Formats: sequence, structure tokens, C-alpha cells
Amino acid sequence: MEHHAPSWDSLHALIDLCAGFGVLSQGIAAGFEVAVPRMMELYAKVSDAPQLRGDFGESRVLYEIWQKAGGASALSSGFSCQPYSRLGDGKSGNDIRSNCLSKTLAAAFFLQTQLVVLECVAPAGQDGFVKAELEHFMRTTGFSCSQVELRLDHAWPCRRHQAWWILVSPELGPIDMSTWLVLKSIAEVQQVIPSIRLWTDED
Repeated sequence: MEHHAPSWDSLHALIDLCAGFGVLSQGIAAGFEVAVPRMMELYAKVSDAPQLRGDFGESRVLYEIWQKAGGASALSSGFSCQPYSRLGDGKSGNDIRSNCLSKTLAAAFFLQTQLVVLECVAPAGQDGFVKAELEHFMRTTGFSCSQVELRLDHAWPCRRHQAWWILVSPELGPIDMSTWLVLKSIAEVQQVIPSIRLWTDED
């Protein structure tokens, strides 16, 4: 694997790990081109990005990602939430699924990305294992980290609290994040869906 100095284009090319059906990458896709998601069939319905299914903790899979990514310098990952959520037993680093974060950070290192966007359930933002993994990555790479908890009910009629991190290389410098302003104009579901409708299968 060889690496090149990041360019404007490579910084707008995104490797999306733990992609599910691509909600995270669709959300941050303004100006970004998704390069390599870890895929499900559903993803193919919303994106024509190259797709790989595999354990990106394995060298072989990382190499395949590198081949398809075309020098992408940005990486996103909605890493496994079960180790940090109440429904997933909240065992933190004692849950084998917590290695998803470790593998994500290792992939960011070996693929020499310059920008990493991470997302998980809100309790992960205060979890000791998560903090230790991020601190190790920053000590190793010199990256800076910005963290925020975003509450979707501040901007949309639903309940979803997520922790977000942006890790940035020293060459790019820190990127700060802040919480959303509370929008009171959309506070109820009926403001978005004013009536119950019989939706077609396509919808």
C-alpha cells in the first residue's frame, strides 16, 4: 500500500465503514463522494459507491478498501453501539463488539486518512473504553478531537441522542463542533405528517 499527500479531491472522498444502509454518509455527503461502504443490499438502493463486505480489522480487507478507495482521505463510521447502550447490556470494552471502534481507528491509521467522523449512542461519549481508545489514537497520530452530543429533538419531532466525534490530522488543524440551537417551530410529529395516510409499497 502506498500513500500520497492529501489533495482537495481526496479530502472530499469518504470511506464509510459500518455503513448499514448509508444514513451517516448520506447525512455528511454534502460535498463528499462516498468511496467504500461496508455493505448491505439496501445500501445499493441509495448509493452506487463501490461496496465491500468483510471485517475491516483484517489486513486483506483493509487492502481491498485501499484499492477501491482511490486515495480517499476522509473516513466515517457509526461504530457498534451495543457495548454502550442499555439495550446492549452496556458492557463497554468487555463486549467483543467494542472492537469495532478499535478496528475503525486502526483502519484510519493504516489508510492514512486525514479526517475521521465517528457516531454512536450518547452514553459512548462518556465511556471510559471509548475515551481511552480515542486518546491512544490521538497520541499516536497527533490528531485533534472535537466531540459533541447532538439531540435530534432540538431540531425535529423525535427522540434520538447521539455522540459525534471529528478527529483531524495536524495538517488540517482542529474542527470545532457545537450543539444545535433549539428550533421551536417544529415540535410535534403532526407538523411534519399532518394526517395518517395509506402509503404505497414504493413509498
